[in-house]
Amino acid sequence: MKQMRKLAYLSSGAIAAACMAGLFLTRGFVGVVFGASETTNLEVALYLPLFLLTLLPLAYVRITTAFLYATEKSALSYLLVYAEPVLIFILLLILPQIPAFGFVGVWLSVPAAQLLTWCVAVFVKHRVDAAYRPAEAHGTKMCAE
Repeated sequence: MKQMRKLAYLSSGAIAAACMAGLFLTRGFVGVVFGASETTNLEVALYLPLFLLTLLPLAYVRITTAFLYATEKSALSYLLVYAEPVLIFILLLILPQIPAFGFVGVWLSVPAAQLLTWCVAVFVKHRVDAAYRPAEAHGTKMCAE
């Protein structure tokens, strides 16, 4: 199970990195593809890197969510699924109200929520892995392996 999960993390990370590079290099054209005006396209090109920074952590979250669901840790899986929209909502209420951020706080809310969700995923994965270690030390196998 751990080898398969490692392969999933590596391949999702590689795909995310390739997408990050491709979108970053073509960020000046992304808005045009969707029919945006020239002014809007410039703003898209300006703020797109904020969203691209979270693609690698999001890949980690998605694989961790699938792992938790596959190992019948549904409650933890649901925690990761619903953490991001809840955090976005909370941050959208808070960040734009901070004078230093203003309207940029709206743009920062999504990547910040995604990074916080990644932190939760890292914590949850390590807790679940730690729960498997005692069983492995005694030579017994958990049902998920």
